Formats: sequence, structure tokens, C-alpha cells
Amino acid sequence: MARIIPADYGEVQWIAQLPGDTHTTEVTVGVALDGSPTASDVFDLYTDGGWQDLWHAIAVEQWTMVRGRCVIGDGTGSPPVVETIFADDGATGSDGITPNTAVLIKKSTGLGGRANRGRMYWPGVDEDSVAPTGALDSGFVSGVQVLADALIPALNVGPFIGYVILHTDNSTPTPITGFLVESTVATQRRRLPR
Repeated sequence: MARIIPADYGEVQWIAQLPGDTHTTEVTVGVALDGSPTASDVFDLYTDGGWQDLWHAIAVEQWTMVRGRCVIGDGTGSPPVVETIFADDGATGSDGITPNTAVLIKKSTGLGGRANRGRMYWPGVDEDSVAPTGALDSGFVSGVQVLADALIPALNVGPFIGYVILHTDNSTPTPITGFLVESTVATQRRRLPR
């Protein structure tokens, strides 16, 4: 079943990659829209909306953010997409942990239930910021949390008017009220077919 993004909403995707790797990593967040964003608006959201600062605080220099994309909801299964291509290297140390291990940032809505929460996996964290147990350095977590807290107040870019959780049942998206940086790294595993 294809997910249908309602009109006046969209999904922003930040796409990162390691040099020489054919696979990419996507960090996504739903957005409320007042108009149709352009590729320039997506780039401005990255640079002026706090996302670039977050990327620089998390990712090591080997990781590169290669593009930003916005899937614009139109209530159909074939929504329009705008994309901006760029190259923005991470800015922390030089030795990243394995690509399937990431900083987990939870999306908060203030409402209960699985449908009203989400998460983002940010790749490229520096090995020096992670203990053998998977715990992140407390100073690193605090610094990233300050930047995550700034995302909602910084949202005054182009037609982007709010962050939301998009739902697979095509119901009205739920507004995000905050982002919470977890103190332990998270891993993503591929789900293999049975």
C-alpha cells in the first residue's frame, strides 16, 4: 500500500552518503506547508533552518550530505518532488562508527500511542563520542540537544510552517512539539523476508 501524503503537507528527506559507497542514508521529517516549496526553499531549510548545524555537530568528515528532497503532498499516490543537490561534509572528528549505527533523535508530539511518535537516525557519529557500551558522551548529547531544540523555533523558511508526524493511514498529520536526543547510539537492522 502506497503512503499518501495529504495536501498542505510534505516530507523532507536529508540524504547522506559515504564516499565510494553506492548506498545512501535518509533522515526524514514531515512538514506542514503554506504553498509549494522549490528546490531553493529546501536548500534554505537545510542551511537556515538549523539542519546544517545539526549535521555538522553529529557527522564526521567522511560523511557527506548529498541532497535534500521534499515530497509535496497532493492527496494522490504520485506526489511531486523537488530536490536540491549539494555536498556538505560532516564537521566532527575523522573516525566514524559503522554506518548502521547512528544518533537517535526522537520526534515528540505530546500525545500517546505509537502513531504519534517518530524517530530519526543520524549517521556518521565520531567513535570518540561513543563508549564501548554504546553510550554517547554527555557533552556531545547536550550539544546536539541544544541544536535539536533550535529546529522548531528556526522554522521560518519559505513555505515550511511546522514539523509533523505523517501517518500511513492517510489521517491528519500530528504536529511535532520537540526533538529528543537519546543518550545511547541506535542501530538499524535490515528486516529479512521470512
